Amino acid sequence: MVVKSLFRAFTSSATQTSIEVACDRLTAVSIHRDSQGLCATVASESLPLGLLTPDLNARNIADPKAFDELLGGVLARLPSKPNRVALVIPDSVATVSQVSLEEVPLRAAELDELLRWKLGKVAPFRMEDAQVAYDEGSVTEMGGREYTVSIVRRDILEDYEATCVRAGVHPGVVDLSGFSVINAILSAGPTLLGDWLLVYVACGYCSVAVMQGDRLVLFRNKMSRGVDGLLDLVHQTSMYYQDRIAGRGLNQVYLVMGTSALEDETRETVRSALETDLGLKVGFIELSLKGLQTAGLAGSADLVAAPIGLLLRDQGV
Repeated sequence: MVVKSLFRAFTSSATQTSIEVACDRLTAVSIHRDSQGLCATVASESLPLGLLTPDLNARNIADPKAFDELLGGVLARLPSKPNRVALVIPDSVATVSQVSLEEVPLRAAELDELLRWKLGKVAPFRMEDAQVAYDEGSVTEMGGREYTVSIVRRDILEDYEATCVRAGVHPGVVDLSGFSVINAILSAGPTLLGDWLLVYVACGYCSVAVMQGDRLVLFRNKMSRGVDGLLDLVHQTSMYYQDRIAGRGLNQVYLVMGTSALEDETRETVRSALETDLGLKVGFIELSLKGLQTAGLAGSADLVAAPIGLLLRDQGV
């Protein structure tokens, strides 16, 4: 798969446990293999309003002690406590950009410096304070290269990592929620040909991703403004896709509602509005892991798509 981890990567065997941090809940997923395939156990805990605010340019965790206690309780409900985990953080703490380079430096350090320089023109904070990750995209018509570049304030990322360390687990992989949902779709769904769209609704924000097969070509994120705000983001993204990157036409749309705060009626309203606006059938994610057990979490595949997607990608599924 082309959508890869952002900020860290294990160099040894695949991770078995992931933690997703969202403003409305903490969710931990543990997977293992038996003779019949992959099995998963899920534990989750709701977060009090205001304990976590996934912001791009301000500290996110209001009360680290309270947050640590809740995380420790979630981990304690897994079959066994892991030593290391994959960590999923909200899309809204990062900026994701598509960068095109006419010439690609041969040395990794020079490429990193060039991408930092380009993003420094639009970054909402100093690049000296940024953690940067990038994924190589397609070759341009002129022989250059496209890159998906993600930046997050280093102190914000370190706060998320530190709470895992205080809980006794090492966060070896850190990824964005939207990227992890894409990997869940690529891992669990049928082979996706042509161009397709992910509409991801999370707590406090929504993200839209345009994919060409298994390759990310456009990613946009916006703080939540209700159904109208979501539809506006989808419309703007589809127009940019058609006008600026010569989109060949979307074949499929996936809607993932990654927050328990939304009622079933809202889900149906969003689905119907998207189908009307885009003229395409909207599909939902399906996860078929055996023994998918939940503790304190409603049984929707959408709510575990991100942490499971990150694990499936790390497993190479």
